[in-house]
Amino acid sequence: MYEFHSTQSGTHIHPGETFDLDYSLMRAFTFSDSRLQVGLIGYGAWQTTAKTGPQITPAEEAQRYRVNALGAGANFVLPARKVTLSFKYFDEFSNQWTYQGYSLQISAGVSF
Repeated sequence: MYEFHSTQSGTHIHPGETFDLDYSLMRAFTFSDSRLQVGLIGYGAWQTTAKTGPQITPAEEAQRYRVNALGAGANFVLPARKVTLSFKYFDEFSNQWTYQGYSLQISAGVSF
């Protein structure tokens, strides 16, 4: 995905554009009444253009943030009950000009 950003109201700062890439390598297991996917997941985000604005210094304008993460994910699907459960864990590494940490995401879906 490529993100185009507009100028922020109030600050008149344009944060620059970003290229995002999500990826996974999953293995599916099918059971009589359900399906399980497990595997390696990750993402990256790279700022591709400069942040500009009235308060931005040349040094800040030259900075480009970068985010990298790897982790594990699982999806559990119960088609007869129309239920999906998902789990994702990401650990960020080699980030530049941004905070670095980890993320745990749990989600559920029910179809009607």
